[in-house]
Parts: sequence; C-alpha cells; structure tokens
Amino acid sequence: MNFSSQMKINSVTAAEKVLLSAYDLYLDNKTFSAEDLIVKCWEKFPQDFSLKGYEKYPNSNSVLLHLMNKNGALLKNGWITKKQAKIYSISDTGVTHVESRLKKSNTSSYQTNKIEVPRQMLINLKGFLATRVVQEIINGEDHRRYKFVSACSFWKISPNMTYPEITTKLNNVSTWLETLIDFFNRSKKDFINIDQNSIIKRKSLDLLINANKHFLKKFKTDLDFIKKIRPNASRN
Repeated sequence: MNFSSQMKINSVTAAEKVLLSAYDLYLDNKTFSAEDLIVKCWEKFPQDFSLKGYEKYPNSNSVLLHLMNKNGALLKNGWITKKQAKIYSISDTGVTHVESRLKKSNTSSYQTNKIEVPRQMLINLKGFLATRVVQEIINGEDHRRYKFVSACSFWKISPNMTYPEITTKLNNVSTWLETLIDFFNRSKKDFINIDQNSIIKRKSLDLLINANKHFLKKFKTDLDFIKKIRPNASRN
C-alpha cells in the first residue's frame, strides 16, 4: 500500500507531495537527480504534476519550482539537500516529516533502551554525537564560552555554505535532538543505547539542547549575514 492510500491527499501540500516522491526515490537510492524526481512526482501524483492538457507528460517546472524556491517548504524547512549539481537527497528532517507526519508511523521502539531510526539517520546522529564540540559539552564544558567557529562545528556547517544548505544542517540537529527527546519522554528511561558501543544520558541530552538554543540566539547575526549574502540554493 503506498502513501497515497494511507492519508488524505487533500490535506497534503504540493511541496509535501514532492517530498513523498523524493522519499520513494530515497528508499531505492540515497541520491536522485532532478529528472528522477520530476518523473516520480508525475507518476505518483499525475493530477498535480502533468502538463496542462497533456496528462501523459510531466510538468518539469512544477517540480523544479519547489527545488529552487528559497522560500518554499522544501528549502525553508530543510527537507531536501543538494549533494551536487542537479543531484539531491532527503535530509533527516525530511525523512522524519514523511515517516512521523505524512506516513504517521513511529519508527522508534519505546519498550527497550535502544533507539530505532532509519539507518542513515542513525549514522548521522552518531557522527553528530562524536564531534569534538559535542563531546566537550557532554563532558561539562560551558557552551557559553564557544565562538562561532565552534558552533559551526556543532551544527556541521561552514560559513561558505549557502543559506539553504545551512538551514538543512540546523534543522537536522533539531530533528536529532527532538527525536531523542521524544524517545526519553515516551520510554521514561534514563539513557538510550545509540548502538552497541555508545549511549546517551538524559542529562547529556539536556546539555546539548541548551547549547543548541544558546548558539542559535548568540550567532543569529552571523547566520543572518550568510542568509543575506548567499540566500539561494546554488552558489552559482
């Protein structure tokens, strides 16, 4: 059964339909081209992504508009990430939106201490938790002393990225933290097994949440400056 039969299509926005199509491609191959997405959108939602009067042909502009519009939901929410020219993937935030909001399924098990999330998200989460700045904060370093370069390391961004790329990274961090919050709240446990070799305690998660909030507030001017000089999805 596909997503179309699991939800009320009328309640799903056009951007979410593009996201659902991207998710189907993501399940088969982690990356996909703009052309792949155009065809998948047309196959999955022909009424929305066909040329007017020519239903047997996809309307590429109706899909590309979502991929290129810096104020559209795909980029504004950080659902889609651009890997290289015309090659895309879904961010962890996008996957979470599909699986928890559109598909309305819960991927985490709350009966055990082990978190269960999509494999790529688990890899990304482990990478985040392993960074030097994150480990320092978990081990008691005062996050208020950090400068912008350390916050960039925390978010895994660089100042030469475009603002949509940075938005995706920021939203991914928020998604990872919110996923862990939800697990702790539902399981009522004091720690989570990320995998066989690592755990995270609720106290450590609280430290990371506070650091993220502080960084977003302290370095808002820096992020706004990047948004001003590089607002578009492409550096070109």
